Amino acid sequence: MNAVALLDNGWVVAALCAAAFVAAAWIAGLAWDRLIRVLTERTSGDLDERIAAAVKRPIQMLILAMGTQSALLALKARPDIGASRLYPFLHGVLMSATVVGAAWMASAVLETIAAWWLERAGRDAEERLDRQLMPLLRRVVRAVLAFVAATVILGAYDIKIAALLGAAGVASLAVALAAQDSLANMIGGLTIMVDRPFRVGDRIELNDGRIGDVAQIGIRSTRLLTYDRTLHILPNAELMKQPITNHSFPDRTFTIRQTIGVAYGSDVPKAKALMLAAAVDDRSVLKSPPPAAYLIGFGESSLDVHLVYTIASYAERLDVLDRVNLEINRRLAEGGIDIPFPTRTV
Repeated sequence: MNAVALLDNGWVVAALCAAAFVAAAWIAGLAWDRLIRVLTERTSGDLDERIAAAVKRPIQMLILAMGTQSALLALKARPDIGASRLYPFLHGVLMSATVVGAAWMASAVLETIAAWWLERAGRDAEERLDRQLMPLLRRVVRAVLAFVAATVILGAYDIKIAALLGAAGVASLAVALAAQDSLANMIGGLTIMVDRPFRVGDRIELNDGRIGDVAQIGIRSTRLLTYDRTLHILPNAELMKQPITNHSFPDRTFTIRQTIGVAYGSDVPKAKALMLAAAVDDRSVLKSPPPAAYLIGFGESSLDVHLVYTIASYAERLDVLDRVNLEINRRLAEGGIDIPFPTRTV
């Protein structure tokens, strides 16, 4: 049998076309490495280089599937192909491969952009955003694109998908209702990681008065380590509903405010001067802003003086407060100024 007789067979021509597109996909891969990636490496950013690396395999798959399908459609007019029972099967397989390749490429692009953005957003964070969010985003993107691809493929086979969509909607509603607390915590975790009201290592104060250092920020919960070395695991949804004081932002300085009572009849200017001297002489108290003392009220048993001073780090709060209070107590005692206990005259 000569070459002309072989070319009269439509399936032989189709096989040759498929082989040609296999070679074309292979050549495209080589050209992609030697041309496209070389061009992207010359740009300032790395996003285009990442996308180029991610879409290489999907593009090869699309070249093979779309090219072979186009050749098969062109050969459909031949009786040995158009009338064959094998033609609809091959056409469906190639169409499905094309849809899968398109979904694969879309997934690769979206995942690459998401990873690039999360790395930039969390570059200065101790708890990397891409490590926390990428597994979740990857699953969501792949699940959505897989559902869309399956819908397109089933529609091409004239399979009614209305019932499938309805069942998927009911199932999604049931899952959402059953897991609404988990979903709320996950959304809260995403909000914390993107908005960043606090970071790992920050000292925060909750609405109920608990103070501690943020040990870990997770998708569903945040771990807070308090002074007594107790680890509190807080659901992110509950955490985002309450006002939070971040003592570490915008810097590590911390302002201490305390009210000290002195006995009626005391020399108030002298008492204020002694309190200020005790604060100024401490090594951890900042000179700017300078400490200040104010007579703020007349209590039932004492004249109330409000002392305000700033320290370099919130981590030293208790140590500095202890030292300054001991010094204030000593100087007031030496100066003949009493700190009264509550009394009542009947």
